[in-house]
Amino acid sequence: MNTHPDILRDLADESIELARVVAKNPSTPPDVLEALSGYEHDLEIQRNVTANPKGAC
Repeated sequence: MNTHPDILRDLADESIELARVVAKNPSTPPDVLEALSGYEHDLEIQRNVTANPKGAC
């Protein structure tokens, strides 16, 4: 999972389903995870961000 951070940023903006996948990708940069953590209405994104190793930074 070595997807370029710019591609992950674009995918996270595409749809809620892709944002969920991006949130659990270990290649997702911390700034994208921080932005995704703002999706308080989506519990799956919240769980994925929390479980992401970079999400705890």
